Amino acid sequence: MSSGKNSESISQIDQWLTEVNKDSKNEVYISIHLGGYLVFGGNKTGLKALEEKLPVIQDRYPMNLFNHAAFHTPLLNDISIKARSLLSTELFESPKIPLIDGLGQIWQPYSCDTHKLYDYTLGTQVTDAYNFSKAIEVAIKEYAPDKLIILGPGATLGGAVAQCLIKHNWLGLQEKSDFIAKQKADPFLLAMGIEEQRKRVITSK
Repeated sequence: MSSGKNSESISQIDQWLTEVNKDSKNEVYISIHLGGYLVFGGNKTGLKALEEKLPVIQDRYPMNLFNHAAFHTPLLNDISIKARSLLSTELFESPKIPLIDGLGQIWQPYSCDTHKLYDYTLGTQVTDAYNFSKAIEVAIKEYAPDKLIILGPGATLGGAVAQCLIKHNWLGLQEKSDFIAKQKADPFLLAMGIEEQRKRVITSK
């Protein structure tokens, strides 16, 4: 389930989550910080209880996301434990290029502790909220890329990335119309799920 957010609403949402989870039947958590949205993961009773507290925004939110389960929440702790039992740390190697995780941490090729990367990948990434917004912030501020490329799925992350860019006034973007104009003139954000933009990434032989 997803809902719109702003800085003033975060504390209120935390309060609602605390209230909902006081009932032992309920388990619901923030799953992903996704640009201007929060995605929640939980059991059915918890999500229903939280939905009753969340305000309706634009006659659209909160909304149920197709195929989104309790990803990045403590409800997947058993999955994390099973993954650790099946997968060895020996499967992990230092990355060839820097990796940015869901906490905004950078894993560098020549200083990566693969045991810690293993712990993050099969532990924290599975059971704790994924801060996609922070990952985008770190990517643009640390590396000042010429372009940002969305590999997938589809182009659904484009809106969330745009919200992150606007929040940080990246490339002078201050509102949605600025982003749209930029994309029409010289797109900074390229989605592999959009054929026209994919052509800009892949050079034909």
